[in-house]
Amino acid sequence: MRSEAELLRWCAGLRRDAGEIRALLEGPLDWGWALGMAEAHGLLPLVYWRVKEAGAEAAPGAALERLAARFRANAARSLFLSAELLKILERLEAGGVAVIPFKGPVLAWWVYPHPALREFGDLDILVRARDVGKARELLGSEGYRPRFAVPGAIEQRFAEGNRQMVLTRQGGEVNVDLHWGMWARSSGLPEDFEGWWKRRAPVPVAGRQVRTFGSEDSLVLLCLHGVKHCWSSLGGLADIGALIASCAMDWDQVMAQAARLRLTRMLHVGITLACQVLGCGVPGEVLKRAQADGRAQALAAQAGDALFADPPGIAAGRESTLFLLRSMERLRDRVRFYLGMLFEPTQADWEALRLPAWLFPAYYLARPVRLVLKHGWAFTARTVVGRRGGRW
Repeated sequence: MRSEAELLRWCAGLRRDAGEIRALLEGPLDWGWALGMAEAHGLLPLVYWRVKEAGAEAAPGAALERLAARFRANAARSLFLSAELLKILERLEAGGVAVIPFKGPVLAWWVYPHPALREFGDLDILVRARDVGKARELLGSEGYRPRFAVPGAIEQRFAEGNRQMVLTRQGGEVNVDLHWGMWARSSGLPEDFEGWWKRRAPVPVAGRQVRTFGSEDSLVLLCLHGVKHCWSSLGGLADIGALIASCAMDWDQVMAQAARLRLTRMLHVGITLACQVLGCGVPGEVLKRAQADGRAQALAAQAGDALFADPPGIAAGRESTLFLLRSMERLRDRVRFYLGMLFEPTQADWEALRLPAWLFPAYYLARPVRLVLKHGWAFTARTVVGRRGGRW
C-alpha cells in the first residue's frame, strides 16, 4: 500500500498512533493524491485533526492550509445543521410525532472527539409509517418541500415502495431524508420498529440530549449502510471504528439483532473491514465468527482492494449489483431485491413517462422496457444501482 493510503488509513482509525502518522509525514508523500483521496472519502477534517496531533510542522504549508480551511468550513456547517436538526426534532415532538434521528450530526457529536471531524450533508430521521403525513405537514410548516416536483397521488405511490422521501429547504441548503423504513419494501428484509424505539439511547448533540438508535442497533445499521454503498468510503469505516471505540458494546445483542434482520453477513463484512483496514478491536469470538463466513471475507477483500482505486470504491454496474446481492443471506431475499430493482418505479420513470395516478401500475411494466431501450441488456446494475443509490 502506498504511503499516502497508509496515512489516510491511520488517520481514519482514530487510534492514538501519532508516532506512525508522524513517520509517514516525514517521508515523501504525494500530497495532491493524498488530499484528493481524503476528499473523496470525506476525511479532510479528520486528516487535519490527526496531522495536527502528530505534528503539523511536518506537513507542507499549502496542504495544511487546505486541510484547515476544510475543517473550519465543516465546523460551521456541522453547527448549522446540528441546530437545524434540534429545531426539527422539537417541532415534530411538539406535534406528537416520535422520531429517531441518526447518522449526520448525531454520530458527529456522539462518537467523535469533535463534531467537525465527520462530514455529512443530509439530516436523516426515522418516523413510524402512521406518522408520515403528520411529519410532512409539520416539516412543511418549517419551509420543507419534496425535492422532486411530483403530483401528490403519484408521489405517495413512489414513497410507499421506497419508504423514504427527501425534503428540502432554502434551495437545497438543507435536506431532510425522512424515513419510515430502513430499506425499500421490495427488499423483503424485516424491520424492527418497536425494538428500535424501545432501545433508543440518549446522546448529546450541541448541548442537548436526543434519543437515537442504541449502540448495538447503530452498529448493525451502519454495516447495512456500508454494504448499500459497497463500502466505497473510509468515512463509513471511521464511523464504525469510532462507535466501537466509544461505546460499551453488548456483542451478544449485536449478533442477535443482525440475525433477526438477516443482516449477519453484512455485519461480518463491516467488522472484517474495520479490523483489517483500521485495526479496530473487537472480541476474538466475534472476529472468529466473521472470519468463518467465507463469502463475507471475499466481499470484504473485494471492497478493501477498491478503497484506494481511482475513483475509490466498487464501480456502479454489474460488479456493484453482484456485491449487493452476495451480501444477502437468503436466495429469496436476493430474488426479491433483484426484482425490485427491475420493476419498482422511481423518479426517473416519472420523468420519462408522466402517467396519471390511476395508471400508476403501468410503471411496473414501463420501467424494465424503458431501461432495456435506453441501456440494452447491460442496463441491469449500471442504471438501477446508479439511479437508486443502492437503496433497499
